[in-house]
Amino acid sequence: MSEELTLNAGNQVTLTINLKTGDGYEIDPTVSIFEGAYISAYSGNRIFSAINTGTDTNVEYHLTVYDKQSNGSWKSSDVYEDENGNTKFPQGQSEEYFKKHKTLAIDIYGDYAVIGYGGDKTEHAKRTFFIKKSRTTGNWYIAAGPLMTTGYGVAINQHFLVSGNANYEDTGKDTYTYRIDENGDITDTDGVALQIQGFKLNIAENDVLASSDGVYRLSIGSDGKPTRIKINGNLPATPRPATDGYRVIV
Repeated sequence: MSEELTLNAGNQVTLTINLKTGDGYEIDPTVSIFEGAYISAYSGNRIFSAINTGTDTNVEYHLTVYDKQSNGSWKSSDVYEDENGNTKFPQGQSEEYFKKHKTLAIDIYGDYAVIGYGGDKTEHAKRTFFIKKSRTTGNWYIAAGPLMTTGYGVAINQHFLVSGNANYEDTGKDTYTYRIDENGDITDTDGVALQIQGFKLNIAENDVLASSDGVYRLSIGSDGKPTRIKINGNLPATPRPATDGYRVIV
């Protein structure tokens, strides 16, 4: 680029770039930059980001959901503590989690999202929040949480929220799975502890879960609670896996 850009935290800039392949074909991707985005996840034409509006030493994270519009622009929505959108998240105790912990894990699937505060062994880090878009107000809000799990790695789809721990062999370090029912709610906020290493997690639409120690298929057991079947365990140590439900990349 021949010109300099000045970006403010949370603001979006769109760049149009012309690329040429080795065969001479041209492709014209559009690159959107969200300044201050510490970590992001996407689902379709939707991006979920933790935006740092502070500094590297004095972080102040705010959660923002961006929806791509028909004209190519992005519409931003804040995340609220309540469904009516009276109080922005984070506030109070949850605000302290954001300020104290720079290791965040987030994921989004459709109208559901999750954020975890893993990365250290303090009690404040052991929190996970289930976020969803209200079917009545249209606001993104905290639908369940804080869930008493580490949230070192997190993953979500239409059926399950998974909150991971780095090593399940340590006492109390199980990865917890929560069922999302047909109404989009998590009614069992205790979750189910599964022996899965959750340093990093990724779940596909067909409920195949790629984790740090193997590939699993999640399902609902006869007791109505989540369960898992291990498909493959021959993965390298502490990988960062991704899956589309049929293939896994680490």
